[in-house]
Amino acid sequence: MALPNERCAPGDVCCEDLFGSAERILQVAYDAVCNCSVVDCDLPEMAGYVSMGRNVEDPVSDYVAVTVIDVRPSPRSADQQGNMQLPMYRARFQVKLLETGWPTPQGDGDEIIVPPPSLVQNVSRHSYSHGEAMYRALGGALTARTLNASCGTCFQRIEALVPVEASGGSVGWQTEIVLGMDW
Repeated sequence: MALPNERCAPGDVCCEDLFGSAERILQVAYDAVCNCSVVDCDLPEMAGYVSMGRNVEDPVSDYVAVTVIDVRPSPRSADQQGNMQLPMYRARFQVKLLETGWPTPQGDGDEIIVPPPSLVQNVSRHSYSHGEAMYRALGGALTARTLNASCGTCFQRIEALVPVEASGGSVGWQTEIVLGMDW
């Protein structure tokens, strides 16, 4: 069965927990980043979406994306022979913030103009702020236990906040959220 496309209105789905949790994570992270942006100039609008796979290659320049990395049986959900004892799984979600505007060297004929350190520091300040806002909001949502569409009392964890290396004028942050699923 093929997935619906723009000509075919998607209907109901048979399972909603993974996507529902991804959407909840996205909403928290996206709102935090958008509410943090206080730059008073004409900047590209931030996109927010749920996608597939660890390496998001979607043609979007400024975004917060949530993807499922994997879903696996939780530790101690199987006996020593590997037989499932409890219907419990853990889903790992990647939350990635990527923003354009990172200063890069510019060429002007034979001369290369390197961005001044003050510009790099100012842009870094904003990037750090957006990453911190996203991470703090996700941590708060975990404390409030509002991210899991399947089970509000199940296992949950936030992993390290890791910078996304500057590349092609973009920079960002990523983290992982692990949620127990009581299927």
